[in-house]
Amino acid sequence: VSQSRYIFASNGLIPLNGRSSAGLTVTYISANTNILVISGSNAVMKRRGTNTITAMQAGNRDYLAAPNVVRTIVFQ
Repeated sequence: VSQSRYIFASNGLIPLNGRSSAGLTVTYISANTNILVISGSNAVMKRRGTNTITAMQAGNRDYLAAPNVVRTIVFQ
């Protein structure tokens, strides 16, 4: 699923609030680390631009991996 959102990040820090109903860890990947860097459960905006963040939840012996969730975000 892809969706655009427009965000103004005054301090450059954006909390990422992905949750897993299985209680497993959600991890994130930034498509362009020149625009946005992932640090734990926060995204740090380095400069304005358009970027894609992918949220992933791996499986374990009890749960299958969840489908990735992709969001395109425009940072202004």
